[in-house]
Amino acid sequence: MDWQSPAESLPSAFVSEAMQSTLRGTPPVTGAWRDGDHLGSRSFCQVGSLTTEHGDTFPHVRLSYETFGELNETKTNAILVFHALTGDSHITGSAGPGHPTAGWWSGVVGPGLALDTDTWCVIVPNVLGGCQGSTGPSSFAPDGKEWGSRFPYVTIRDQVSATKVLAEQLGIDTFAAVLGGSMGGMHALEWAIMFPDSYERLALIATSAITSADQLGGNSLQREAIMVDPFFEGGDYYDQDEGPYRGLALARRMALVNYRSPQNSTTVSSGPGKAGSHRWATTVASRWRATSISTATSSPGALTPTAISSWRTR
Repeated sequence: MDWQSPAESLPSAFVSEAMQSTLRGTPPVTGAWRDGDHLGSRSFCQVGSLTTEHGDTFPHVRLSYETFGELNETKTNAILVFHALTGDSHITGSAGPGHPTAGWWSGVVGPGLALDTDTWCVIVPNVLGGCQGSTGPSSFAPDGKEWGSRFPYVTIRDQVSATKVLAEQLGIDTFAAVLGGSMGGMHALEWAIMFPDSYERLALIATSAITSADQLGGNSLQREAIMVDPFFEGGDYYDQDEGPYRGLALARRMALVNYRSPQNSTTVSSGPGKAGSHRWATTVASRWRATSISTATSSPGALTPTAISSWRTR
């Protein structure tokens, strides 16, 4: 029986991956920004072909980035900021369409703040592999499938090389400052080594020139926590109903414990409120239930106006 006329029919709406996960009551399979998602305040740079230090070649690389403040006519007021491992280009601003989390340095970047956007144009790229608009494992390879486990091994130098193309396309020869914290500090240091004439000031925060054996050991445990998640699927989980968010949450909790010294942990756990270490452990466990290593947020450190004034000038 034909009980519905064509006039009463409505076209089906596209159900996005995020909507599907909401219906299931689970986090998205990936926290990556995907083509078709809201752009937010992103802009894009088409880097083109890129060959890595290890000899692998990307047929095409895209970088996403955000700018805060206006670039002057002479392009001499640009500041380049590299984000930490779990950061992205959204350095400041509220959460909203295209940006599920608020800016990770909103107390530092903005009008009248340490990185004063009334004076400076702050440029923040999402590094190669970052998956927040830049080419990464969640991007489609030439065969039309996500790179996933096939994504080439990339180094800090590879990521900096891609960012240099962004600077060239923006027409910036010299940055007033290049800075970053944690992994971003490694990028800033590599930038200074590779392009010594392209910056006036350098700020390295909570970072190092090498990864120690102790750090490698800790990192291997965090990697294993993700890889043993049954939903990791060897890194090719994009067509599954769930992603490895449980393993990722555990890895993130391990990382946060490692970021604190024993003295700092004792101070925090015995602070006001008398809830002791139980309160601190509960906070760590609940706050960092991350759904993607690319969307969890962290602050590499506080950069104050005093710190800005003490930047080393070449």
